[in-house]
Amino acid sequence: MVSIGFTVRYFNQLLPIGSPDAEMGARLVGKDSRGAIDCELEYDKENHAFYRFGRTIDRGTSLTYKVHFRDTRSYIQSAYLDNRLGVYNALMVASKLKDGVIAFSTWEEHDGGSVPYLARHMYEQWGVRQALVSDITWVSDGVEPGKGVAISMRDKTIPRKKFVDRIIGIAEKHKLEFQLEVEGMGSSDGRELQISPYAFDWCFVGAPEQNPHTPDEKVHKSDIKSMIALYDRLMKEL
Repeated sequence: MVSIGFTVRYFNQLLPIGSPDAEMGARLVGKDSRGAIDCELEYDKENHAFYRFGRTIDRGTSLTYKVHFRDTRSYIQSAYLDNRLGVYNALMVASKLKDGVIAFSTWEEHDGGSVPYLARHMYEQWGVRQALVSDITWVSDGVEPGKGVAISMRDKTIPRKKFVDRIIGIAEKHKLEFQLEVEGMGSSDGRELQISPYAFDWCFVGAPEQNPHTPDEKVHKSDIKSMIALYDRLMKEL
């Protein structure tokens, strides 16, 4: 639902959308008034981003990573697993969901997003008071690949402990594989719920990935399976 990347500026310059972290030489794709674009990412000595292409690209054109999907025995690897896997998880849960709302939000990487008005609609239309953020987190010194979906106890924002404890209790009751994430930086759509005028309980629950915000994001298949299994139980029991 959100693709980080670049906006074409002037004189081959690129401005970041979100926080891309690609190396020099990465392929970027897009389309402008003169057709399809497949160009190369470059940086100068001050780490300013530029594109290399056979012609000038229209100002304001969005460029994203060229997708190279890889499927091995234990991992999948591609650009934009964050948050395509979050969307995949939501669709898998939707196939069996009887009670609940699934909302696909946008612009989370752009300092805000669609969550405030989605929250208002869900709260006022259906009385929704609880939310799970189906997104992908990052492998860290305390969150490892292949060890299960991460239940985030906090990042830059702190959800209500009583709600997080309920989620942990459900995972433990059903003997589902999970790990606990405790971080002091980063955020998600949960932040928009927390600062909204609506009384939502929320928690970020997602599989961890390696190489975040690069063209080579990598997620362990067992973590995807445990994410879907936990969401299936949470949507029934919360």
